[in-house]
Formats: sequence, C-alpha cells, structure tokens
Amino acid sequence: MLKANGKYIFSPIVAFIFFLTVILCNGTVTVCDGFTVRLKNLNIIPTNRVKECDRERLKWRYDYHLSAVEQVGTNLVNPSEEDGNARSQFGTFEYWDQMYSGMGDFPPDEYSWYYGWETLKPIWMTHVADRALKILIPGVGNDPILVDLLQAGFKDLTAFDYTESAVERQSDILSFETAAEGVRLLVRDARQLDEEWTQEFDAILEKGALDAIYLSGDGNLEKAVLELTRVTKTGGVCISISGVVPDDLRRQVFDNQEWDWVRDGTTDLKAGCFVFRRR
Repeated sequence: MLKANGKYIFSPIVAFIFFLTVILCNGTVTVCDGFTVRLKNLNIIPTNRVKECDRERLKWRYDYHLSAVEQVGTNLVNPSEEDGNARSQFGTFEYWDQMYSGMGDFPPDEYSWYYGWETLKPIWMTHVADRALKILIPGVGNDPILVDLLQAGFKDLTAFDYTESAVERQSDILSFETAAEGVRLLVRDARQLDEEWTQEFDAILEKGALDAIYLSGDGNLEKAVLELTRVTKTGGVCISISGVVPDDLRRQVFDNQEWDWVRDGTTDLKAGCFVFRRR
C-alpha cells in the first residue's frame, strides 16, 4: 500500500493481492489502522454474465442467490449409491452432478433440454392457461424453463433437482430475473417427495427428468410417477417431454385409472410431448 498526501492508495499489484487475500480469508481481512473489510458470502460471477448486468442487478443477484440457497433442502434416497444399477451414464447421479459442476458433455450454465419454450408454449398454454396455478418442475437442472414461465406470467413455481450443483446452476439462471423471488428451488428426489405435497400442485412440467429416472435403473420410474401422481391435484395436468421411456412402460405408469391421456406425443418428430390429466 502506498501513501500520498497523507492518504492511502492502492497500486494495481497491491489491489490484486488485497482482493485475493479477502477471498482466501473467507471474505474478511483487516488492513491499515485496524480498518476491517468484510465481503460476506462472496460469489464469483462468470465473465460472460457480468457484461449483462448493471451495478444494481449485481447487488440484487447476490441477495437473491443467497436466499435461494438458504431454501435448499434435502430429501434424497442416497442416489449416488445406486449408480451401479443404471442403464447408462445418463441415469447416474455422478454424471449429472459432474455435468452441472462444469465437467460434463453439455453446457453447465444453461441448456434447454429437448426443445425450448417457443415449441412448448402452444401446448402448455392450451392446458395450463391460468397464471395463478401451482406448478411443479421436477429435475429442473439448468434448463431456462423457469425464466420462460416467469416471463409468461406464472409466479407460483416449485422446482427441484437431486443434485445440489444443478440447484446452484438454476439459482444463477434465476438471479437475472427480477420476478423470481417467489420461486421455491429445492434439492429433492422424485421418488420420495414431501409428505405435505399430497394434492398440492395443479400442473407438473418435466423435460427429460423421467427419461433420466428410467435410465437410473429398474423400478425407479414407477416410484417417481407414483409420487408425481400423489402430489397432483384431481383434474391437474402433467406435461412430459420424453424421448427415452419405452411406450409400453409409459402407458403402464400413466395408467387409465389415475390419468387421462390428453395428448399422445409418440409420433412427434422431436421428443414426444405427452399431456396427462389427473383423474
């Protein structure tokens, strides 16, 4: 640190060392004359995201990101211990955890699974037009669908994934959306959802989550659909974007005793868009 005209000033090198020290000291460092600087819960933003924000949005991002992380809960069935039963790597906890941590085959920051909102929107708005409905998004990953729903006017959104790294990625995506404060973002296992969620949701939207669950091993898809059935209100809708689950198994788990088949996506050119209504 240099001193000029009785005032302390930073040189570039000293400034770099100072901020590096702040980071290494968990956001707190004491400098000259007993003056203490605290950068509580410091977050590092990717360079490409910094360019998109002004100062106020960056400040709000820190506040929102931290509040979102505080909402994270766990209700897992030790999925990492079951990776040996998976049909492929796309059904393993390890694969998705590493992918959302930036070590996978797809972009970790943001990726629209199968297809985006513009393709889905006409079907969604046909069956879920009321913006006040309670919506659940299982296996949300790093798909920007929550932003799309918020911008379309839907506010009561609950989303979960079974890897904490996915929840962190999603909170980063939401941090640039000023209407996202009411979103519940959680760590959950689709095979064992909260007991208090019974008959809780008007609509469920899943994009590839059931495919990954099917690939995780025998019996897991059946367990997950039973849970989704339990938490869906009578008359509620489940919209499923799927390209992996076998047709006969899908008809078995979404059986006619519990669900009406409103739209059969079997012949869709891309991944099928299936619409089921809860009986």
